[in-house]
Amino acid sequence: MKFIFWQNIVSMHQSSFLRNLGENHQVDLIVSDQLDDSRRKQGWSIPNLGKVNISIISNEIDLRTIIDSECIHIFSGISAFPFVYSAFKKSIKKGVTIGVMLEPFDDIGILGLIRKFKYTLLRIRYASSIDFILTTGEKGRICYEAIGFKKETIFDWGYFVENNIVLDKNYLKQKVRFKANILFVGEINKNKNILSLIDKCIEILTEEDQLCIVGSGPLSVQLSNKIDNCSTIRYLGNIPNEKVIQLMQSYDLLVLPSIYDGWGAVINEALQAGMQVIASENCGASILLDGCHRGEVFSFSGKNDFDQVLAKWLKKEPLTKEKRIEIAKWSANHISGEVAASYFESVIRFTLGNEVTRPIAPWLKK
Repeated sequence: MKFIFWQNIVSMHQSSFLRNLGENHQVDLIVSDQLDDSRRKQGWSIPNLGKVNISIISNEIDLRTIIDSECIHIFSGISAFPFVYSAFKKSIKKGVTIGVMLEPFDDIGILGLIRKFKYTLLRIRYASSIDFILTTGEKGRICYEAIGFKKETIFDWGYFVENNIVLDKNYLKQKVRFKANILFVGEINKNKNILSLIDKCIEILTEEDQLCIVGSGPLSVQLSNKIDNCSTIRYLGNIPNEKVIQLMQSYDLLVLPSIYDGWGAVINEALQAGMQVIASENCGASILLDGCHRGEVFSFSGKNDFDQVLAKWLKKEPLTKEKRIEIAKWSANHISGEVAASYFESVIRFTLGNEVTRPIAPWLKK
């Protein structure tokens, strides 16, 4: 079977999945650029895609000549990227099998209503031509069912990062401490809500607690000013990814308090490193948390329990070596690129009528 994926860039959040899929199928990845400027500034590099054929094609080329009607075409978004949108519309005219990868849209406030109206129009125009939708997080399914996409065409999806982590015995050794310590990794911006996390930690952290922050962004100066002379919070800025992995193996709890996050791949990385995670319900990857062993989801609306959940997990003891290994094993068995590729194959078989039982995403299985 041959698959053609249309994306704006070569994403490291899809590389593990695509490389594993390419082991058993012909997979082409067509992009308009290898990386965009924002990703380059964040230190992204071109990931290893194995046997996947990568093509970089400019908008000027007549896409109709390269749209193979015998292939299954999967698009990142519908109208989010001009190049991908153009290929999507031309593929519809050719009558090919089409899948779309969609993050949930933020439906809060006036802008949220505008987005909902936009996606409703896209549904009216294109739903009959879309054979399946892969959407991230619990909110993704809710969003697209609410605007009228058929429930049977919507499948749970996620991002799948490389799992090159070998749990280092030097970092698995029990530290001489009695409470869990916490880590934040991400861009220092309004959307990640890092300043609210700092305010809360300044209020509740004791001398035995520690919050470590990794990342940079437009709010870095404000962050530095907030934690000036605060002994329980340290800010490292940007550090190499291998150093981040080492930190993850020596910290217990990742906190991701995002206002909006289509997925939040750092949650995958933390779980693969054997960490527990607490994340806002606005993060798509919060669907990976079970409320107990791997972590918990909190809300900024409704019950608004961020303070309580953070305080609860700060009272826990540091993770043991055995617990870290248990979490890392769950990750390997449920959110690896290999597992995602196998699940994707089941989605395709079901969509084409070659499989009777509707597939369930591995990370949702009990």
